[in-house]
Order: sequence, then structure tokens, then C-alpha cells
Amino acid sequence: MKTTSFLLFGALLFTSGALASIAYTAKMTHHGAEVPVVFSSLPPRHNGPKQPPHGKRQHPTSNTSNWADAIQEASTSGLFHTVSANWQVPSISTPVGQTLGTDAYWLYECVGIDSSCGVILQAGAGAYLDTQSGQVPLVWWEWFPEGPQGVNMPINLGDTFFTNLTATSTTTAIYFIENVSQGYAAAITVSGGPTLCQTNAEWVVENPGGLDTPVFTDVIFTNCLATTTTGAQQGIDGTTLIYMDSKIGEISKGLEINDSQLRVFY
Repeated sequence: MKTTSFLLFGALLFTSGALASIAYTAKMTHHGAEVPVVFSSLPPRHNGPKQPPHGKRQHPTSNTSNWADAIQEASTSGLFHTVSANWQVPSISTPVGQTLGTDAYWLYECVGIDSSCGVILQAGAGAYLDTQSGQVPLVWWEWFPEGPQGVNMPINLGDTFFTNLTATSTTTAIYFIENVSQGYAAAITVSGGPTLCQTNAEWVVENPGGLDTPVFTDVIFTNCLATTTTGAQQGIDGTTLIYMDSKIGEISKGLEINDSQLRVFY
């Protein structure tokens, strides 16, 4: 297994190219001591996140081709302000009956704000798998439809991660990503992002690539919590559970364990 390397831009970061509309600063620490933060653009998504319509009732289910997750809708008491969770980084392998090649299989795990209005604030961990590199875990953040950005935070399979996203306005946000197992934490402050609706919060396992979804070990999201602008708190209770489809049928599901825990399995 190899680790990912990126180009160093330094602690003060400004976007360019595809991220020209977004300005951001970032800081990373290791056991409290500041360390260089390193960003790089990840490959563009083969397809954008495909979210179904969802209703406000206890655990309706729906299917998409690239997400398995739980989606919460904001209550009448306010819009979503934060979303957070812990989970352990899963391992991935080639789908049954397929052969590993030079094109990579991809998997992301993340928390997010919004999905139904075409803009998503999201961040988490992930991995890709191909014959050249083997299985490569990574850390990333994104303000979709702007492309995903990799972070040079060390990561191993099985590490425990914590991610908290805060929408400070409809166009500004703070991403906090922590590798609890290794003592690394990154805070990324972003302004000028695509306008959020702040109507959905989600806990997601997704396939951003062009190949079939790889087989993955169970992802258990714990301490799942979303808060609104008025301070109301919501967890997994009452979410829409999303099942992932492929050409061979339904391959992955999100299932509630309790109000603070979600299991996503292949």
C-alpha cells in the first residue's frame, strides 16, 4: 500500500483554475504542533452525486447509482449549520468477477451539507485501487460542483476519522478533518463558494469514479449529528436511507443502528 503525495502550497492557500471562485486558508497540526499543509486537485468526478427525491417520513428508502447513505432534512426550526461523524477507514477490493487494471476503482466516505439543490459541502476520507499503485487511502474536501481537493494528512486503512462541517453562511464554511488515530487535524476556511441551500445533511459512502463500485468493508458512522441555525439537533432518526445500485442489482445499503449510528455495507 502506498501513501499519496501532493504539491506544497503552504499554510495560506488561494484557489486558481477550476477553483477560481473560491478563496481558502488552511492549517494542519500534529498533536497540536503546526505542520505543512499540502493540497492537490483529485481527478474530476465521472458523474456528479446522484440524489433522489426524498420525503419527510420515518426511513423512506430510495436508490441511486453512486451513493449509499442517510439524508436528513432540516426541521422547520432552521437550516443546517453543522454536520459531523466518526468512522473507520474501510479497505476496498475489485468487484466480484472483475480484474484489476490501470483504471482506478474509487470510494469516498464523507459527511455533507446539501444535495437536493445541486451544491454540496462535503469532506472525508477515501481510497483508490489500481495495478500501478495498489490501494491508496486519501483525505479530501469538496464544495461541489467545484472539484475535490486532496489533503496530505497521513492516513492508513482502519484509522478513525472525525469530520465536522460548519456552514457559516450560504457561501462560507469551515471544514474540520481529524485523523484521531494518528493525531492529525486540518481546519480549512473557505469563502466565495457556490450558494448553499442548507436543507439537507448526510452521511455518505459514494463512488465518484467511472468504474463499478469496489467491494468495501463495512463503514460504521458514529456520533452522527447535524445542528440547525437555531440550535436544533438531528441524527439518523427520520432520514431517507439510500441504497446503491449497479448493473448487477442492489449492492450497498445504509441502515440505521440508532439515532447516532449508521452502517453502510456492501
